[in-house]
Amino acid sequence: MRTLGKLKLIAVSAALVLGMSSCLKNDKKFAIYASPAYILQEGNSYQLQIQVQGNEQIKSASASLNGKNYSFSAVEGSQNFLMQINAYSAPTLDTIKEGLCTVTAFNAEGNSAVSQLQFYGTDKKIGNVTLTKFSYSGADGKVTAEWNKVENAEAYYLLYRIKSSSMMFGDNMWLPYVQLSVTDKENPSATTNIPFTKDDEYEIAIGATYKTALRVSYPTLRVTGGKDASIN
Repeated sequence: MRTLGKLKLIAVSAALVLGMSSCLKNDKKFAIYASPAYILQEGNSYQLQIQVQGNEQIKSASASLNGKNYSFSAVEGSQNFLMQINAYSAPTLDTIKEGLCTVTAFNAEGNSAVSQLQFYGTDKKIGNVTLTKFSYSGADGKVTAEWNKVENAEAYYLLYRIKSSSMMFGDNMWLPYVQLSVTDKENPSATTNIPFTKDDEYEIAIGATYKTALRVSYPTLRVTGGKDASIN
């Protein structure tokens, strides 16, 4: 997996996850791969976010970090090959402390698989990520974004998530698609492409990172594959 600074736990693109899927399926033993993983900053509080993938269906999964326990729920449509931390039951954190996170999963036969992730502590908060321009072209999937300078940001990512059948986006965690190339830190901007499925509904955002923390932009943009959308 490609390492980008200290944000070692964020997947650079969906292709990495898909590639890992084929590797996992070739394993004879039950195995899991935990990625993406990050600590989401919302205002002055934080919440652990992890997605875990198995080489076979996962019956249950849990994680522990710095004395706190987290439960997982299946990602809709994944047939239990993908699970993510249940955001509605996960405890919120006031600070980010360094620690080793242990993710444990079980398959239907009761066999277990374990993955460990290192998180980095920090006393710095990521500033607001305020978008001034954000557009998506349905013709070619081109995304154009401009935003304010963000205090303590080390890197920026294009994020996306898929709408669930409950008609909500918040049921699904934000997935980093690609790290953005930003040359002007005083006036950040970026252009990239993301291949969305026609007529499927998504939400996209810009994410600013510091170590293993992630802050999501405001506003976000809801898009439909194949149709233009913008916030301005």
